Amino acid sequence: MTLQEFTRDIVPIISMIVAGGGLVFVGFQLRYASAALKQNSSWNKVHATYSFFDLERSIELEYKAIDLMEKNEIDIEKGLSLSDAKAIYLNRNMKLALERFLNDLECYAGAYLVGALDREISYHLYSDRLVLKYERYKNYILTCRDFASSPAALIELEKLALNWKERLAEECMDIEKEKILLQQLAIDGGLKNNSSL
Repeated sequence: MTLQEFTRDIVPIISMIVAGGGLVFVGFQLRYASAALKQNSSWNKVHATYSFFDLERSIELEYKAIDLMEKNEIDIEKGLSLSDAKAIYLNRNMKLALERFLNDLECYAGAYLVGALDREISYHLYSDRLVLKYERYKNYILTCRDFASSPAALIELEKLALNWKERLAEECMDIEKEKILLQQLAIDGGLKNNSSL
């Protein structure tokens, strides 16, 4: 075989084999990069879930708002009435303090709803707290919407709180069903053990 025949007949075949091997190698690299990106994305969501919501800051913001409300003889333990919510809205200091706290929760809800946070970890860490705060300040949120003519005010907080409230209710029902089932199994098991004596 001459050099000319080799370059004409064999070199294209070798080139195709090398190119095919290169494509396979690139495919493996893309697959590996995709898996690494997915894992990194999951880790970033978990990290963001723990670092995004500063519980100490949130508690401090709420305490400042509560202190101002208590100074103005507004009791929030059972939730705000519509008249109390209106009084807070019309008092600049109370309004600003409470809105700083609620906006902190709104930012968290927004981050959750766009998928920046891990959904399960967020739910298990903050669902009961967020639902409680929403229920407590719901009338203030409605008052803000009415007075500011902004139907979307704190809407992310409301969407997330209602979503989590429904999920918590379902979980509580499941727990009650399991308790009833376990009690029945215990009773049935106790009857069988007594009958064998």
